[in-house]
Amino acid sequence: LERIQGDADHANHAALAQALLDYLRSSQLQVVPVRRGRWQRWQAWANEQSRRWLTRRRLKGVLAASFLLLGAGALIELILLLPQTPTSSQMASLLEANGQSPGANRIFLYVTRVVLEGAVGLLLAGSGVLFLLRSERQGVSLAYWGLLLSLTVVDLLVFYFDQFSATLVASFQFLLLLALLHYRNRFLASSSRVAGPQDGTDRAMAMDYRPNDRRNEPHEF
Repeated sequence: LERIQGDADHANHAALAQALLDYLRSSQLQVVPVRRGRWQRWQAWANEQSRRWLTRRRLKGVLAASFLLLGAGALIELILLLPQTPTSSQMASLLEANGQSPGANRIFLYVTRVVLEGAVGLLLAGSGVLFLLRSERQGVSLAYWGLLLSLTVVDLLVFYFDQFSATLVASFQFLLLLALLHYRNRFLASSSRVAGPQDGTDRAMAMDYRPNDRRNEPHEF
C-alpha cells in the first residue's frame, strides 16, 4: 500500500491507499478469533495425542513387529503347505466337500492364492528386517506394496474360498497400511525435506549461484 501510495498517478488511488493504511494501523482494529467446529477440535486433539504418544521409535517398533509377524506366518504356512500340495483330483474332492463346484478356474485361483500369499509374506518379512536395519525407506516401500497386494488381490481370493474367515486379518492389514502412511508422511517426508539440499539436484542448484558471475549482476540500461 505504501508503494501504491508513492507511485500512484491519480490522487484518488493515493487517498485510497492512505485510508487503507490508516485502517490497518488503527489500534481499534480487532481480529475475530477462528472458531473451530467439533470435527476440527477432535482432529486437533487427535494430532496432539499422536505427537505425544506415537513417537517415531514406538511406531517403528510396532510396524516392524507386525510386518515380521504377518510375513513369518505367511511363509511358515506356505512352507508347511508345499510338502502336502494336493493333486488336481484331491483339490477337486476338497472343493466338493466344501460345497463348491470343482473346475479348472477354481484350481488355478487356489494355486494363485497360495503363491501370492507367499509373495506377500516375503515382502512383509523383508520390510520388517529392513526396519530393524534402519533402512526405513526401503522397508516402507516393500511394506506398502505387500499390503496393497494383499488387500486388493490376496484377500479377495481368500474371501472367494473362505468367505469371511479372513475379515480380521484384512482389517488388521488395513490399519497397518494407515499406520505405515502416517509414519511415512510424518517422519520420512520431514527428514527428506531437511536432507533435501544434500541430493545432486539441490547441490547443482546451489553451486549454480556464483556471486562473481556477471549473470547475477543487475543490467544497466
